[in-house]
Amino acid sequence: MGSPDYLSPEQAECKPLDGRTDIYGLGIVLYEMLAGHKPYQGGSYIETVMAHITEPIPLLPSHLQRYQGLLDRMIAKDPQERFSSAADMVAFIDRIARTTPVEAISAKVVGMIHSLRDDTPANPNPAKTVQLIRAAPAAGPSAIMEKVTGYGFRTLIDNLASTSRDIHRRWLLVGTILVLVTGSVWMLGRTPDSLSTHTSEFDVEYYLLKAKVAMDSEKLTTPTEDNAYLYYQEVIKQVPDHEGARQGFTEIANRHADLAEQAIKRFEYVKAERYVSEGLRVEPDNPRLLALQERTNALKDVPTRLIKGIKSVFE
Repeated sequence: MGSPDYLSPEQAECKPLDGRTDIYGLGIVLYEMLAGHKPYQGGSYIETVMAHITEPIPLLPSHLQRYQGLLDRMIAKDPQERFSSAADMVAFIDRIARTTPVEAISAKVVGMIHSLRDDTPANPNPAKTVQLIRAAPAAGPSAIMEKVTGYGFRTLIDNLASTSRDIHRRWLLVGTILVLVTGSVWMLGRTPDSLSTHTSEFDVEYYLLKAKVAMDSEKLTTPTEDNAYLYYQEVIKQVPDHEGARQGFTEIANRHADLAEQAIKRFEYVKAERYVSEGLRVEPDNPRLLALQERTNALKDVPTRLIKGIKSVFE
């Protein structure tokens, strides 16, 4: 039956299963990692299983709200509402990780004023505000502030005089939000170094994880678009003296040395030479590979010398 804490609803109901069941279980693990406890817990096996089927998806704490959308897609009750594959999930996670600070603020604004949206001209259009915020990053924080204040406060002033008291309250709330947004954008614009540092730290962790996965899959230097050497190079671009990446290069080189030694034992000298050459491309001063290079060069001449020796005997 499986552990009740990670059982998908369709698994509990003995329905047909596919990879989306595994995504559900992984989503439960994600929630547990973020919140520190399991989302569905009952007093017995059956109660816990029923909670997976009937209870709503739990909400994450406010400081983890950026992951709520991911969680919702992973542990949706209906498999059709989950990610169709792990690849789709990874792409979604990548988009979350690369969300810019301005986009994050925009999303927060949408959530705060979503309830204020309707079709009356007396109400602001949050979608328009967010569109203005998201469209201007290339022009810099000053341009974002100008666009937001130009749209938001101009519309506020134009409508305030002709609206009811209830609408006044709504406009006051939206005006406050606009002030917070523009102020946040201004502060973000004043700290580009800290933002780039944060992005760099994320990129480093991201590529180190990708490199580890590639190493575990024996993707050392191939294929071209997905290998450990490529990902460690990306880390070095961000942090030239990164110790973990340097150690990664050494591990790749040593694994090529292992492969070369195994090839030599099988008398596959050409293959051994290829492993040595590829390893030296990663770490040119690796002592094991340099020693193996001399050894393979000498061994390559053995057949020629042997033939010459036999020939001289007959002569």
